[in-house]
Amino acid sequence: MKRFVENFQTLDGILNILNEYTPSEIQGITSQILEKEFAELTELQVECLGAHKDKVEYTVLLNKEVQQKNLCTAIAAFKDEKSKRVIRGILRYWLVPDYFFLQEAICEAGQEEDTCFDKVLEYSTIEDIITASQAIYSISYGTKVVFHFKNFFEDFCIAIVLINCLRPDLYYELKMTSLYDVKLEGYSLKRKYRKIPDRKLRLLCIAKHPGEWTNVQLLKDKGLIPYLMYKNHNMNSVMAGIDTGDYPYLKSYVNGLTMDFLPNGEKETKFSYIKEHALDTDVLIVDSIYPINENIIKIYKQENPKGIVYMGLDANSQWMERIYFMRQEFYEMMSNVDVAATSCRAMQKHLNIKWPWNIEYIPNGYFHPWIRLEQIPYKRKEKIILTVSRLGTPQKDTVTMLEAFAIASKTMPDWKLRLVGSIEEKFLSYIDDFFARNPVLKNKIEFAGRIDDKMKLFEEYKKAAVFTLTSKSEGGAPNVIAEALHCSCAIATTRIDAWEDCIDSGRCGMACAVGDVNAVADMYINMVSDEERLKRMCERSFFYAEENYNMEKITSRIYESLLEVV
Repeated sequence: MKRFVENFQTLDGILNILNEYTPSEIQGITSQILEKEFAELTELQVECLGAHKDKVEYTVLLNKEVQQKNLCTAIAAFKDEKSKRVIRGILRYWLVPDYFFLQEAICEAGQEEDTCFDKVLEYSTIEDIITASQAIYSISYGTKVVFHFKNFFEDFCIAIVLINCLRPDLYYELKMTSLYDVKLEGYSLKRKYRKIPDRKLRLLCIAKHPGEWTNVQLLKDKGLIPYLMYKNHNMNSVMAGIDTGDYPYLKSYVNGLTMDFLPNGEKETKFSYIKEHALDTDVLIVDSIYPINENIIKIYKQENPKGIVYMGLDANSQWMERIYFMRQEFYEMMSNVDVAATSCRAMQKHLNIKWPWNIEYIPNGYFHPWIRLEQIPYKRKEKIILTVSRLGTPQKDTVTMLEAFAIASKTMPDWKLRLVGSIEEKFLSYIDDFFARNPVLKNKIEFAGRIDDKMKLFEEYKKAAVFTLTSKSEGGAPNVIAEALHCSCAIATTRIDAWEDCIDSGRCGMACAVGDVNAVADMYINMVSDEERLKRMCERSFFYAEENYNMEKITSRIYESLLEVV
């Protein structure tokens, strides 16, 4: 009960209650808190909500399907604290039906309404929203959409998710002036955009030092942002760098993306190329805060002052802490960057406090039109812990993964560890030594090698119940996390900077200390020991990925940011 009471105080805590406790457990704890029998609690709900007894069920908000698919998404749509306080009060009332909590959710009556809207669209049912979907999709500044909740607990999540899918750029507020007047309001903030030329915009993405692009990078953010800018936003997208050989993904997955090969990776070659193409380039994408980019951006802005610069920081805490951001060259570079982004919420928050520039949160997402977007049923999952990485590199810390699995395997004998990826040559001797020490694990640990065929790789994700990452550091949440989540894998990760993003704060997986073999072993054991909890994590993962890691949605946000004048 103590943990229940502690969680009850905050919105995040209430979400934990809904995730951790069963409906019967919540009913029992609530009965103790109010010193009333469950039957009396139901009567309180009916009386306060003014509903018909035969239509009210105490557990309606605890419906796992609605909760996992929609509730977190609905809450995330609100940016203002007042709306979150309204939601907290309503949820607190539904968990502990004391009228005080409902009063807590009601804002001051008689507040002045906005009068700056030219048009207001009002809806009362989910069917209304569906019927008027084109109107909602097309609203512009000066229009407000209002949804009046009649069946609040049934319609609340679904309405917000529907509207948010149609118009994710809207600003949402939840207002409650009385028990029977709950309104969701969505409106478009007035934005000022750059004047777009009457021609295709040219986007140039230049490789970092020493300057090569690899085939694999074409399906990571480095290649997907330019490609999706071409595909969805009519840009002429070019990737400039050294030719490293065959690029099969160029024809099969990102056809339409242009690659412009430089004769070498020398700095002077890049500087000359940028100077030559600056005036023709509307958007320049550079990869993080490497010193060479100080000169590249300076040359670009000198030649094309109206040009737009996008920088993906690829930031991790160890690297960012070593940067003296007031150094003149660095300061000038960042001041010339129009949009700077990190793929980690914690790092974004930290840098926005520390640095004088605005840092956006742009996650590394997935794009794979070659597979059907659907949740993988848990019954199709196998007892496999999967990893996909460069095996044996110090950063990925594969040693900790193997040693931890050796310990955990004694407690979870039916589970296998499957490792996909190229193996560092120096790591081969360690593997031989590992199996010499653990011969019984030869049938439980499988090295699948590198898989370039994306269809085959996704079959690996689909089979695995758990995806694991034991990295020492990452520049945000890696692409493999987004891919694994989309294939309904629960995530077992070390606490890299983006660990909370990777596991949806515990709803999609678990995390433990970096480099701690025993902690990783305990994490594996804990994850697989409670199958019902593991099933919930796997089921939540798909919807979490759809909400947060769809690369087409992410690229649309980048496009919007690039054209907006701050």
